[in-house]
Amino acid sequence: MTAAPFRGPGRDCDGLRDEPAYGTGWASGKGRGRGEGVSVRVLLTGATGFIGSHVARLLVEHGHHVTAVIKPSSDRRRIEDIFDSIEVVSSDVGDRESLESRLLGAVPDVCIHLAWHGWSGPSPTSEENLSSLASSVELLRALTTVGCRRFVGVGTGFEYEITTAPLAETTPTKPTDLY
Repeated sequence: MTAAPFRGPGRDCDGLRDEPAYGTGWASGKGRGRGEGVSVRVLLTGATGFIGSHVARLLVEHGHHVTAVIKPSSDRRRIEDIFDSIEVVSSDVGDRESLESRLLGAVPDVCIHLAWHGWSGPSPTSEENLSSLASSVELLRALTTVGCRRFVGVGTGFEYEITTAPLAETTPTKPTDLY
């Protein structure tokens, strides 16, 4: 995946650029165009989830400033070890006004959006997926208002055609439900 470099106040940060190995992208401070010790302000949703907790830990380990949007009802056990190293915005991802007021003073350089409530399956989960989509739209609106210039939205393997072959970036997209 290739992204244009982000240039913000006092920063010159490359985006993701087909880095050859783990730990060489912008998150590690070792990507092309990055100087050692350059910190990126990252807004992270889904930090209490399985993948999000690992992303949060990686960002903290590499010296980035992580602000995690966490629902008050979320189980925080997966990030207990880094909880003192991150800033927490206790809010629903879709609460646009709350996010805007909290982020105006510290605009993130990038948002990594991992939060989603719902899953692949029959119609009973459709409403949860639609609610997550609506929350994501409100998050994008809040980010636009505060001036965040980069957004990383994470999807699922269920976006692709289900086959017996291994999943690849060239696999055609062919979702079978709202997830």
